[in-house]
Amino acid sequence: MLYIVSNDASICVCHDLQRCVYYIHVCMSCMYVCMYVCVQVNTLEQGKTAVHVAVEESRLKVLEVVLKFKPDLSIMDGDGDAPLHTCAFLNATEAAPILLEAGADVNARNGKRSVTPIMIAGAVGHYELLEIMAAHHSADVNIQDSQGQTALHHVLSSQRTRAIPILLSAGANLTLLNSNFFTPLMEAAGHGSLPGVEDIVRQRPDLMDWQTLADGITPLQLAGIKNRLFIVQYLALSGCDLNRKSGQHLRTALHATVIEGYAAVIECLVGFGCDISCKDSDGNTALHIVFVNKSAQPLSDYTPQMNKVHEELSRLPRRESVPRYLTLGCFLIREGADPCARNNLGQTPAQACPSDTRDILLNYVNKSNRGEFHGSLRRDRTSAASKTDNKPSVPSSSPSIISDSATISQQHSIVAGSGGFRVSGSRLGGGHGSIMDAQHQELGGGGGSGGGGAGRQSQRERDRLRLQETKRKEVTSESEEPRIPSADEREQIRKHRQAYFCLTGSKEKGYCVCLTDYWTRK
Repeated sequence: MLYIVSNDASICVCHDLQRCVYYIHVCMSCMYVCMYVCVQVNTLEQGKTAVHVAVEESRLKVLEVVLKFKPDLSIMDGDGDAPLHTCAFLNATEAAPILLEAGADVNARNGKRSVTPIMIAGAVGHYELLEIMAAHHSADVNIQDSQGQTALHHVLSSQRTRAIPILLSAGANLTLLNSNFFTPLMEAAGHGSLPGVEDIVRQRPDLMDWQTLADGITPLQLAGIKNRLFIVQYLALSGCDLNRKSGQHLRTALHATVIEGYAAVIECLVGFGCDISCKDSDGNTALHIVFVNKSAQPLSDYTPQMNKVHEELSRLPRRESVPRYLTLGCFLIREGADPCARNNLGQTPAQACPSDTRDILLNYVNKSNRGEFHGSLRRDRTSAASKTDNKPSVPSSSPSIISDSATISQQHSIVAGSGGFRVSGSRLGGGHGSIMDAQHQELGGGGGSGGGGAGRQSQRERDRLRLQETKRKEVTSESEEPRIPSADEREQIRKHRQAYFCLTGSKEKGYCVCLTDYWTRK
């Protein structure tokens, strides 16, 4: 095989490509304009053709001479790359147009992962070369590699945000799935590429609620699982469905994020108004997952709101330090989670709470009912508007705290064990033979324990005073036209009454103070 190496000073005849490359190196070091001609231009020597060597050495004149011999530009080197792949790796913006004009395939796949030169240029951030290739008349930016990745998937996973508009203008398909069933939007959300999410959502806002994974996960859930706070905030502000259920277990973004324990994302979802009481296919709420799901991770960090709850718990009588899962659980209770909600197995979140922290949980719920702690995020954000609103308050569909009149009763009922209802510790009071103990006996539970009924008596006294205050208000407002509760308000009253009698097991429907101060049922 004969190679000819020439420069301005001399001509050298070589019989192998290795010596030819050596002379090229010498000529480069001497700052000569070097070119070489290969008689058999398609022969691999040391895993490279003459075209590969010319591209690697950036010898444009040599490349032009070699191309006159009509070499096969699809031949791959030892790494499985064609000459145009080499251009993409080395950002050879001058050699690439020469190869494209000579007939190089811009959509050629290499021998490793079947990636194209466009994918390589976008992934490594060679934007000028990417524009040259994407603008070629035969370029296809939607080709998928062996893992189903398109050029846009590669760009988003490698955070090359400047390449996104180039590919979108070239006609990138936003609905193609890779082998993980990720759309480009999911790829951007999972890798935390906020500019990528913004560009895609502006063009296709309907993709925010797509469920394309094998598990049916949405971009919002994926961002929550990956702890991408800014992505979650942007999707929520853009109108994403916060309560959309997906996957085998029909879980929402809050369910998925609680399992991972990312406090900032949890607080963000709650602050934007997601449904805390939403249940999955097993009937579990987010609060169930905190206490029941053994795979739930501890909080990754403390946000300011979580710190407030932790400080409140730290002031309560306790035997041990406050665990992080309890802080998260009490935060959700403060925001409206129901500790008495039952899943498909009949379990409440408080039942699954470990016994050493259950008293702390019940004490926190009791003090929250009396308004001793901070309000929820939602009430804090709407406090200014509520001050100017003269309309009577209506019970919320998911009240953030339990009514005072049923506090002790709920504390008994939500810690019911497998053997029936029982009193949770002496701190709740209630001597033998009390009315509440008789109610527990009717339901198959044990009698009361602990010393004295002072705590319960004070609770009854507060209920009595509250009834008197309600009657006084009714007397003072006799001159006013009585307001008839709306249908929604009557339904809320019925639900709260039903919940009260269900929790206490009371056979006598003597009284039930609703969450509002406007009606008292006798």
